[in-house]
Amino acid sequence: MILLLPMNIKTPPDALIAHIGENFGLIKPVIQPLGDGLIHQTYKASDTTNCFVLQRINTLVFPKPEALLRNYILMHDYLHKEKDFEIPEPIKTNNNTWLIVDSNKQVWRATRFVENSYSKNAVINTEEAYTTAYSFGHFTKLLSVMDVAAIEPVLPGFHNLSLRYKQLHQAIAKGDPLRIEQSNSLINDIEERKHLVKLYESLSNDALCPQRLMHHDCKINNLLFDQLTEEVICPIDLDTVMPGNYFSDLGDMIRTIGCTENEESVSWNSLDINIAFYWSIIEGYCEGIENNLTQYEKEHLHASGLLMIYMQCIRFLADYLCGDVYYHTTHKEQNFNRATNQMVFLKKLENFLTTEGWQRL
Repeated sequence: MILLLPMNIKTPPDALIAHIGENFGLIKPVIQPLGDGLIHQTYKASDTTNCFVLQRINTLVFPKPEALLRNYILMHDYLHKEKDFEIPEPIKTNNNTWLIVDSNKQVWRATRFVENSYSKNAVINTEEAYTTAYSFGHFTKLLSVMDVAAIEPVLPGFHNLSLRYKQLHQAIAKGDPLRIEQSNSLINDIEERKHLVKLYESLSNDALCPQRLMHHDCKINNLLFDQLTEEVICPIDLDTVMPGNYFSDLGDMIRTIGCTENEESVSWNSLDINIAFYWSIIEGYCEGIENNLTQYEKEHLHASGLLMIYMQCIRFLADYLCGDVYYHTTHKEQNFNRATNQMVFLKKLENFLTTEGWQRL
C-alpha cells in the first residue's frame, strides 16, 4: 500500500523532506543529503531517537515501486533469519504503509540507517577486489534457498545480451546516419564477435547454468563497511536484485574492477586488463558463492567478462546511434568513446584469455 500525502506543491524541498520523515515516525528530523547515486535521491533523516535513510524512488527507471518494496521485504525477512548479511530494516509510515507519494507525486521509502558504517568509492588493491567479489558471491549464496520466482524482475531484460544485440540493430536501422557512418569500424568489431550472443544464449538456456538471485550492480560502493572492524556489513542498493545468471555479477565486476582505466577514459593506448585484480575477482567470487556453482559454470567462468564487456559496448553504441537518450552525457561523442573504450578492453581480455587465462582455471 502507498500513503498519499495532501497536495502542497509550494512546500520548500527541505520542509517537504522533513515532512516525509515525520510521516515515517520521526519528530522534527534533521535532513542531510546522503551519497551520490545517479538514480534515486537519498537523504539521512534523524531525530533524537531514530535515524533513517529516506529515498525518493526514480519511477522513470523503476515504474513499479511496490514491486521494489515487496522484493526488499522478502530479502530482508530471509536474511534477518540468517544473521549473516542483514540488510537495513525497512520502515513503515505512521499509517502502516511502506511508501509515501508526496505533493509532487514523487514516491518515497525509508530504511533504518546503519550506524558506524561507510562505503568506499573505488577498489584500490587486490584485497578490495577479492572482498568485493567474495561479498557479492556470498550474497547470492545466502539467497540460494529463496524461491527465485518470488522476486519480481523490476528491469526485465536488463542483462539480456540477445535483446541488447537486437536493440543495436534497431538503432543501426533507425539511428542518426552520420553517427552510424562514423561507427562503421566499431559496428564491424561487434559483428565479428556475434558468437558471444550465441554463447550467451547457450549458457542462459542451459539447465546446468541455473537462474539465481543476482545483485546486477556489483560495485564496491554498493557494500557497507564497518568503521571499526573494516569488515563488510552487507550489500546495499538492492533494487536490481533479480533472477539472473552467474556471469552477470562476475562479468560486471571484471568489467568495472578488472580494467586499468574506467569506462570514461579515452586513454586507449594505456587501457589494459589488471591481471592481479582479475584473478582476485575470480577467486573471491568462487569462494564467496562456495559450492553453488555447477561444474559447467566453473568451466565457463572466463566467459563472464567477455559477455558483459561486449554487452556494455553494444549498449553505449546503441544509445549513441539513437541520440544519447539513455545514458547521461556531457559532450556529443561521449557514448561513442565509452563504446570504443569497452571494445578496446574486450580485445585486451580476449588476448589475455587466449594466451594464459583459460589454462589457469
